[in-house]
Amino acid sequence: MGYAEWHGQGGIIPFVYPVQTYRMKDTPGDDDPWIYGEQHTYPLLFPILRLEGDTCPEVNNVSFIKAGNTAAIAQWDEGTNHRDWQFYIGPQGSLPNNSEAVTERVPRHLLNGLSPTTHYDVYVRARCMFARDTWSPWTGPIDFCLSTLSIDGVETVDWSLTPNPAHAIATVQCSAGIMGVEMLSVKGETLMRKDVAGEQACTLDLTGLSKGIYIVQVTTPQGTATHKLAVE
Repeated sequence: MGYAEWHGQGGIIPFVYPVQTYRMKDTPGDDDPWIYGEQHTYPLLFPILRLEGDTCPEVNNVSFIKAGNTAAIAQWDEGTNHRDWQFYIGPQGSLPNNSEAVTERVPRHLLNGLSPTTHYDVYVRARCMFARDTWSPWTGPIDFCLSTLSIDGVETVDWSLTPNPAHAIATVQCSAGIMGVEMLSVKGETLMRKDVAGEQACTLDLTGLSKGIYIVQVTTPQGTATHKLAVE
């Protein structure tokens, strides 16, 4: 049976699952009408409470996008209960070091200063919303090498991004149909996300973006691929 406490004015209310009851432990003699130690049953109004024995689920679907000759973006699924993540990269055969892991508030991490032909071990874990210091097990080791990534996407995905370089607009085209397009900064920040219902073309409004290099990721029935886009 799970157990959680709400510390508020008037005392401590422990919420007990699954019967959704609580006991008000107030000071006898105050103005509260409830009797000291009296038990009351009410509908549950607090949605994020940890159940005893709950574990934080592991991170899934870690993948990498090449962002340059010595840089890449690691990304993973955003779990339902995840609120932040820790990312660790080290030489092959290494184990995650908590003191060297980087905490991210979004499900991606920018890797800089990589050796193009070196193989690294990557680990990712998540912290869940129901407890401040409850972490999932590490997902990894994941073998990662920059030279195995393609900045121009996966060959099985037949799509184009034009013009490139671009100024005000760019167009993504795919004869198989487009399911979604996401535009990222080289730091891995999501700048634009568009859901497309199988259309063969999608226009990206680049107005307001600074000049520089960006990453465009397209999802199609054939798979997901990435491409660099230069904005001038």
